[in-house]
Amino acid sequence: MPYCSRCGVEVDPEIVRCPLCEAPIQQLPLNGGNPWPAKAAPPPLPAPRSTEERIALAKTLTTLGFLIPASIVMSVDWFVSGRLTWSLLVLSCLVAAWLCAILPLVFTRRPYSLIVSLTATAGALEFIIGYLSGNISWVLPGGIPITLLGGVLAGLIVLLARKAKRLGSNLASWILLALT
Repeated sequence: MPYCSRCGVEVDPEIVRCPLCEAPIQQLPLNGGNPWPAKAAPPPLPAPRSTEERIALAKTLTTLGFLIPASIVMSVDWFVSGRLTWSLLVLSCLVAAWLCAILPLVFTRRPYSLIVSLTATAGALEFIIGYLSGNISWVLPGGIPITLLGGVLAGLIVLLARKAKRLGSNLASWILLALT
């Protein structure tokens, strides 16, 4: 039933003017007898994802992104030589790269744990490369100390950055000092 927009009285559907105030009654067109609009309202936007959901999605997509080249490398090496030879080196590098991509998602807000785990990943990769190449003699005297030094310097930069009252050029100078 239509209502008068001026006085609010309910009137019959065929009335053109309000019997009380003589205001014109708005006549709404009927959609084939259906009181609802012919076009449905657009669906509401999906709820924004939480931080945990976004991190889980990033982990999944990163893992899939590294599994595809790993499977290609393994299948090419298997079909060409009948066993896994050179692809083990590529796979170990892919696993290390995957860990370097995943660990910041795991250790959010814990930079020291991240630095320790990335340093351990780099050290393990050095051992794997040495083992697969058949020459592990360079790992302990050269590779591991350089990797540990890089991890310690990264930890010191994080410590200095957290203790600094002003960030800016002094943070860049600490990073450059660690690189020299």
